[in-house]
Amino acid sequence: MNLRTYSEPITGLDFQGLTDDWGNINVETAFYGVAKLVYNEQDGTYTIPAHLLQHRPTLTLNECADFLGVSKVRVSRMCSNGKLKAVKIRGSLVIDLASAESAKKGMVKDATCSDSN
Repeated sequence: MNLRTYSEPITGLDFQGLTDDWGNINVETAFYGVAKLVYNEQDGTYTIPAHLLQHRPTLTLNECADFLGVSKVRVSRMCSNGKLKAVKIRGSLVIDLASAESAKKGMVKDATCSDSN
């Protein structure tokens, strides 16, 4: 496998992927893990898994801080330590809403446990 840099045609953003001997590309995605883009040599096209093209709700850093009721610094730390799924796109942090909802449930559970002690 060879690591190559590609340009995404819609946004123009560059991304890296591992290309195999058949032209398929394995790409690490922000919220879905590794995705395989299958190359069709006959017509020179790639097949992209449909779930990658579905809308996935996200939050900005400010929106996530408001949603969780914490500071932007805390949200940034939660992203750094993996408690929130996030990616930087053109310098801006984009946070997965589902991971923020999960973190919020965990925060409520933690607060409930500490109140009962």
